[in-house]
Amino acid sequence: VSVMNSSQFPNFSSDSIKNNTLGDGVHECTYGSIPALLTSMDSFFSRHSLTPDTTLAFQADNSLASMIVLLWLLHHKFRFFLLPPTQANESAWESIPAFCSFLIKADETHRGDFLQDSPPWDRLPRVEENQQRLKGENKTIHHPEGMMYVRTSGSMGKSKIVSYTLENLWGNARNCFECYGFTPQDRVMIPVPIFHLYGLAAGFLPAFMGGSNIELQKKTHLVKYLARERIFRPNIAFLTPLLCAMLNKGKRDNTAYRLVV
Repeated sequence: VSVMNSSQFPNFSSDSIKNNTLGDGVHECTYGSIPALLTSMDSFFSRHSLTPDTTLAFQADNSLASMIVLLWLLHHKFRFFLLPPTQANESAWESIPAFCSFLIKADETHRGDFLQDSPPWDRLPRVEENQQRLKGENKTIHHPEGMMYVRTSGSMGKSKIVSYTLENLWGNARNCFECYGFTPQDRVMIPVPIFHLYGLAAGFLPAFMGGSNIELQKKTHLVKYLARERIFRPNIAFLTPLLCAMLNKGKRDNTAYRLVV
């Protein structure tokens, strides 16, 4: 399936969006450069024999590298478990189910000349193979094609694994796209994690479908948010109640938002 013709992706060559950007406050790329970046990811990940019939774990943070890897997984209709980055004192595989054959880390990455053209970030994703699977210690489980798995917060009991077909994930994103009316003129700030459904399916994917300018922000706080707000000038923001309360108390200018979720 051509990236340019994917029904879920915007038209990257359209004059209205090709110069719009995806970024994380440090690195950014234009929509027009995304097809080439995804093609470069094809050659990078082919070294690890990753195919859509393989179930992956993907530890994502709010970085440009994570955005591109996520779009690559969605474009090729992989089965993947979306997870937060590993904590400093935690083994990478502790929280990952045995049915995941590989782990992709986009937050804890390494440099190298693997891509023909240098990516617009300074590190490349790291791929690790599940050694328990190699030892034959995990059972083969049949999974449908094109699935995304997430873990619940556990605030109402033991944390559980929830599965979404990619068709339903995109359907949810399209509902939000139509509800919020994202356009190429919008500038969307997302300081909430994209490894949660709020940041991903309500914020990032719908804004991406609309060709909006998007900036992710990780480990945000009031000072950091306000500094990026002055530079990025968002008119849409996805906030937590706590961050919203801090902004109400701490903002001193009259930045015009058309939508705050």
